[in-house]
Amino acid sequence: MDNLNAPDLHPQDGNSLACWFGIVDVDQAATITTNLKKRWGPYGPINPECSGPVSPFISGFELQAFVRANKMNDALQMIRTAWGWMINNPASTGSTMLEAWGGDGQLTYPFYKDKPSYISHCHPFSTGPVLVMTFELLGLNVTEAGGISWEFRPTPGDLEHCEGGFTGVYGKYSAGWKKERKNGRIVFTCWVDTPEGTTGRLRAPTGLGQVVVKNGQNAKSSFHDGYCWMDGVKGGSRHEFVFQ
Repeated sequence: MDNLNAPDLHPQDGNSLACWFGIVDVDQAATITTNLKKRWGPYGPINPECSGPVSPFISGFELQAFVRANKMNDALQMIRTAWGWMINNPASTGSTMLEAWGGDGQLTYPFYKDKPSYISHCHPFSTGPVLVMTFELLGLNVTEAGGISWEFRPTPGDLEHCEGGFTGVYGKYSAGWKKERKNGRIVFTCWVDTPEGTTGRLRAPTGLGQVVVKNGQNAKSSFHDGYCWMDGVKGGSRHEFVFQ
């Protein structure tokens, strides 16, 4: 609940953050995200704290909640619904992020009352999908300050391919993956290319036992928790892994 004076108010922000920050366990996260999804409308999640707008800022928290609850498909559905509508809305810019909009799809926001021209059309706090799509969906992260070590943990959801990257202190980090069906079997291929002098590990979302390593140097593989882990992947060249 939000406060003792409003026991029926179950906020989007606090409940989402409880999942994102790991305050709740897996079962509680599943319950919270199930109930958060009940508020979804045709233009995104309805925010009950401020009279029912869609807040892409707080919805970015909710995206993280679905990721922590192992519901990447739901996170992608929300991105397509809310941010997809934002990008394709003729009243928007087609490239920058809106500050907020009404649950009915109108450019209204309770804070500005009847002044839609006050709504920002280039609002950095509305870019939550950038975090989810880079660090969770693509799955490429640095794990020590400066990026001397890194981790590549794809979480494909319902997508078939993804690639991306970023630049850090040591240089460019890039990766990609794809899922495809060959001879009745799912084949998962991924690659990672990181700066020389860095070291990382890969987690592939598969329990399959056969791994083909292309230019993987001396990376060691192990299987646990339904994943294949490749440790000791050295930066400086592109490494490709095929799980089938």
